[in-house]
Amino acid sequence: MSADFVAAFMIGLIGSGHCMGMCGGVASLLSMGNGQPSKIIPLFYNLGRISSYALFGGLIGGAVSTIAEVASLNHSFAWLRLLAALFMVLLACYIGRWWQGLLIVENLGKKLWQYISPMSKKTVTH
Repeated sequence: MSADFVAAFMIGLIGSGHCMGMCGGVASLLSMGNGQPSKIIPLFYNLGRISSYALFGGLIGGAVSTIAEVASLNHSFAWLRLLAALFMVLLACYIGRWWQGLLIVENLGKKLWQYISPMSKKTVTH
């Protein structure tokens, strides 16, 4: 199994929570109406949502894929996507208070930021 399939599965798994919370809640609110539930509003809402996700996902995915192909970075991007998906799962576990190991990464980031922050102040002009 390639890293692309694992990363796509992890991103889909994480994205499902967003879809249930945001898309489901908005669709439920739209269908409440004035006491008479309308069947056509959720249909149009979901058609617009799915088509806009497909359109923008295709445009952005195509652009990134083209850049990756031209620059010969496909293998590196696959591992970066897998790493990003892993961190999303770890963040979900941290927010759910099931695993607090992400605090180690946060502490490492704080130490790294102490070195990066002074360099950024030198490069910013007012």
